[in-house]
Amino acid sequence: MIIGIPKELKSGERRVGIDPYWTGIFVRKGHKVLIEKEAGVLSGFGDKDYIEAGAKIIDTREILWADAEMIIKVKELEPQEYALPQNGQILYSFIHLGEEEDMKVFTLLKESGATVIAFEHLIDNNVKLALAPMSELAAWNAAIQMAKLLYEPEGSMGIALGNFSGFPSARITILGGGTVGQFAAKTLIGIGAEITILEKNYNRIVELKKYFEGSARVLYSNDENLRLSLGESVGLINALYPGPGCINLVTREHLTLMPEKSVIIDVGGGNVIETMRYTKLEDPTFIEENRIHYCVDNSPAQMAKTASKILANITIPYGIIIADKGLIEAAKVNPIIKNAINFYNRKVVHPEIAVMHQAEVE
Repeated sequence: MIIGIPKELKSGERRVGIDPYWTGIFVRKGHKVLIEKEAGVLSGFGDKDYIEAGAKIIDTREILWADAEMIIKVKELEPQEYALPQNGQILYSFIHLGEEEDMKVFTLLKESGATVIAFEHLIDNNVKLALAPMSELAAWNAAIQMAKLLYEPEGSMGIALGNFSGFPSARITILGGGTVGQFAAKTLIGIGAEITILEKNYNRIVELKKYFEGSARVLYSNDENLRLSLGESVGLINALYPGPGCINLVTREHLTLMPEKSVIIDVGGGNVIETMRYTKLEDPTFIEENRIHYCVDNSPAQMAKTASKILANITIPYGIIIADKGLIEAAKVNPIIKNAINFYNRKVVHPEIAVMHQAEVE
C-alpha cells in the first residue's frame, strides 16, 4: 500500500503523523511511504531521517494526496485540504466532527467517497487509545501554563506555585476529575500548589480520593462547592468536555469570586465557562473580566516530538494492519479498526457521528 504523510496545516500545529521508526516498519513490510517535504521538521524529524528509513519525499501536498492510498495525519482537515480526499482513499487521522460548524466537513468527507477512520474512535475497553495520552499532555501543559501565567506576564499576580518556607501555597480549582483533571492535579501538586477537584460521579470521587491520599481535596461538583473553591483559588482549569448539561457552569459572576489577574485555563473548550473562546498557539491568551484566559485546542502540538512519538506508537500499529490486510479484512479481524470507521463508500457507518449530524447509519 502507498502511505502518504502530509504536512499539518492547522495554525500552530507542529506534530506529524508518523516518525522515522514507524516509517521504517512500513517500508520493511513492503509498503511505500511518501512524506511531504519538511512534514516532520517541527517535530524534530528531518527529511534525511525519513529518507534513511526508506521513505520518498514529495514536494507538494496535492501530488502526495493524489498518489497515496492511505493518508495518515494528525489533525482534522483544514480548508486547503477539503478537495483532496479521493474516492476509495483511506483517511486516518483525528477527525473531530462533534460540533455544528463541522457540517460542511461532514458533507464533503461523506461525498468524497474516502474511507475515514478517526483516531478519536480507536477505543479498547472504553479507553480512547489516541485521545487519552494527548489528554495527559494537554493536562500537563495546562498545569505548566497555569504556573507561568500566574507570574510571567507583565501585570500578572506575581504568584509562584511552590510550597515555600514561610509562605502559603496557592490553590487551583479543577473542574472535572477525568484523565485531564487527574493529570493536571498530579502535575500541579508536584509543583507545589494546593488543589481542589470538583467531580459529579461518586465512584470517580472515591477513586480520586484514594489516588491522591489527601494531597488533593475532592468535592462533589455543585454550585455551592464551586463558589467555595473559587473563593479560595487563584486559578481555574476546566477539564470537562462540553455536553448538553455543561452550558455556562462557570459564569462571569463566578469569576468575580477569584482575584483579578487570576488565570482561567480551558482544556475541554466549548461553553462550560461563559467567558471562554478558542485561542491559537501563536496568540494563546486574552483578558476577559480582568482575568487571564488560555484556551488552545491543540496544545500538545507544543510538545511536538513527544506527542508525535506517543501518537504514532498508538495509531500506526493499526495502520499497519490496514496496509497489510487491506481495509475490509482489517475491519473483519480487528474490531478496534472497524469501530473507528466514520465513513465508507459514501455512507455514514459510525452511530455517534450519525446522531450528531442527524444522519442515518447505513
